[in-house]
Amino acid sequence: MELTIKQALHQGISAQKKGDFRKAEFFYKAILESNPKHSDANHNLGILAVSVGKFNTASPYLYTALTNSPDRPQFWLSYIKLLIHLGQTSNAAQFLEKAKVRGFNNKIFEQLEVRLNINESSEILLIERIKKFKTLFQATKFDEAISWAKGLISQYPNNPVLFNMLGGAYSAINWSNKATDCYKKSIEIKPDYVDPYYNLGVIFSGIMDFENAKKNYHRAIRLNPSYAAAYNNLGNYYKHVNNKKKAVTSYKQAIILNPLLYNANINLGVINRSANRYDQSKIQYLRALKINPNSALAYNNFASTFLDKGQLRQALSNYEKSLELEPGNTRYLENLAILLIQLGTDTYQQNRFLNLSISCLGANVSYLFLHVELIKYFIEGDMTSVTEVQNQVDRASQQGDLDNLTYRNRQFCIAYNGMIKSLTKYGFDKISSVKNPMIYHIGESHCLSFAHHQISLDTASYTIQPRLIIGAKAWHLANNNPNKYKSLLINHVQSIPNHSNVFISFGEIDCRENEGIFIFKDKTTKNLEDIILETVNGYLNFINSQFRGKRCRLFFLGVPAPYVANAKNVSREQTVREQVMIIKRFNSILKREITSSGNTFIDTYSFTSNAAGISNGKYHMDNRHLGPWAIKEIENQIVISQ
Repeated sequence: MELTIKQALHQGISAQKKGDFRKAEFFYKAILESNPKHSDANHNLGILAVSVGKFNTASPYLYTALTNSPDRPQFWLSYIKLLIHLGQTSNAAQFLEKAKVRGFNNKIFEQLEVRLNINESSEILLIERIKKFKTLFQATKFDEAISWAKGLISQYPNNPVLFNMLGGAYSAINWSNKATDCYKKSIEIKPDYVDPYYNLGVIFSGIMDFENAKKNYHRAIRLNPSYAAAYNNLGNYYKHVNNKKKAVTSYKQAIILNPLLYNANINLGVINRSANRYDQSKIQYLRALKINPNSALAYNNFASTFLDKGQLRQALSNYEKSLELEPGNTRYLENLAILLIQLGTDTYQQNRFLNLSISCLGANVSYLFLHVELIKYFIEGDMTSVTEVQNQVDRASQQGDLDNLTYRNRQFCIAYNGMIKSLTKYGFDKISSVKNPMIYHIGESHCLSFAHHQISLDTASYTIQPRLIIGAKAWHLANNNPNKYKSLLINHVQSIPNHSNVFISFGEIDCRENEGIFIFKDKTTKNLEDIILETVNGYLNFINSQFRGKRCRLFFLGVPAPYVANAKNVSREQTVREQVMIIKRFNSILKREITSSGNTFIDTYSFTSNAAGISNGKYHMDNRHLGPWAIKEIENQIVISQ
């Protein structure tokens, strides 16, 4: 006769009480074949495994029992005891806290806090001494904590928990070698103690030894398959080696094991954003904020995701919130400042969160932020402040601040600092102080080339006023999806009065030798002509749609000839030829489409190129940008077009 699950459970319990563990195991496993999540069968199998010393085997059974019946205090007790026996004290502490939240008898659970390798007669004393260590550690009195831990080790030289604790204190003061020795000693005493493996992984990650970090996280997970923090850090490893798929899997597993793991939610949000999964990214940041409502990092990351989607208002408010919570955080200040500088200098000056952070940091503002200030003052035409900030930048550069930046931020600083230096060398005296009507210049860095200089148009003089969109390509504006570049352009257009004259400069980045069209053509089956045509048409259609009804005169600047420092370098000849060909086709299509729409095309290529099609060196002030002395040629182009 076939037994019911209830009958099989009764038979298993009866066999277990009689010491017939093999028979008991048979009945429990039979139940799991029918119902793998059966709490009692899982729990009892785990207890059987513990009783014969198979602690790692017991772990998944006891964990399954607990997760499926979290209202059973005995299941919490059994699993926490197992974690302590395995040396997984940090995990045990986490589950202990969860049990307390559920209202179980705290006195019973407190007895479980420290058991492993402790002499029963001195257990209470050692618990109190360990509490003293934790108090010192949490108060950041690391030297005292180290001395205290060493004293404990002299009395309990074979306790792996104490060596793990000492390693943590050494790690807190960045004494990686001594921390590593302590963790290894802890493992030597008890090879199945999971925490030191995890801590070694953290140490190796900190010294950029990612392969050894991965090995130790894997060891921790093998010992404890429910170690959420190890899965999170393993995700960080996969992110570092650009294996986004495995990173996502690791972060998700960490969250499954511990939904309240703040770092895993943040990290999953970051990697979803990098893969353009913006909605999923927002979900993770919202979950992180539920775990920690005062997380400045979550607000900052939330803001960046909104910005990617072109939701400027939401991005601004979340950047502000991050600075409200941490006004001394230089990264959050940089992010807010870079957005504000593109929204307009008035908006920048009036932002109270930005000013609060600047006041809080004082002279400790970052090297990158100094460059944002440099751009701001230049856009405003405040050349006295430009000089002052440039001097600050030069002093900081001598101290090595530039070398400490990420590659992307380093390139940003080099480009804008170099450009503004070149513009200031041209002479402040040449910048107009006359209150002429404005001609607005929307573009990426090229919009700064002619800033505050005069230009003649229809016998009248105008002063050129830049409207900056950092790093924008024509492709960004042609893209069908919302993005920050399109939203920033919309914001600029809305701020420009009707009937204005407007210069527009996009496309140079699209035609560079190391990005844009040049790179994309080798990744697609589309032919080059179609790529350029789609980019140009999409770009122009978007611009025209935003200016519709404003009755502005639009002047589109073409892409100038490329500046080639060493034109005779044989290895670069093919690259240069291809780039010149791309620029010519881009300009040709751009001119054709602009002319047909009734706007004006300014052919900067014609007066900047030599017979080889590259820059003739007369109008470039650096390897990308034209100098203000090109204005006369632009005036001539406008006259010819009329």
